[in-house]
Amino acid sequence: MRAVEDLNREYELPTTRQELLRREHTDEQWHEAVDTCVECAACLFTCPTCHCFLLADQPAGAGAERWRVWDACSYAGYGRMAGGGTPRPALVERFRHRYAHKFDYFVDRYGFEMCSGCGRCIEGCAGKIDMREVFRSLASARV
Repeated sequence: MRAVEDLNREYELPTTRQELLRREHTDEQWHEAVDTCVECAACLFTCPTCHCFLLADQPAGAGAERWRVWDACSYAGYGRMAGGGTPRPALVERFRHRYAHKFDYFVDRYGFEMCSGCGRCIEGCAGKIDMREVFRSLASARV
């Protein structure tokens, strides 16, 4: 745990990440943060705490089999409902939701953040998005 703390020391924030996410933020701040995202989902597929999946039915003989397939909440089709509707059609909405899920909703439900601090999301990101930098930007922004 000491190594993780040392790696992240320069990114210490004036308040909790949950509090930062609950503050008013402009859409521009989130658009700037997601600007280089290419929706590859490397951040999610390398994350040890992400666990989203999709149920898919496949033909099997005279019947069908149900498969649980790994999915990512950053994909445009994630959460798609009958009729093609989706609760978060814009990438920026899905990006913001990922942060809220890990650092706000999960904290409310279980009392701790859904992030191990390992940095795999940063290393795997094709768009070079650093979650720590996003929080630093949110902390320094004035609305």
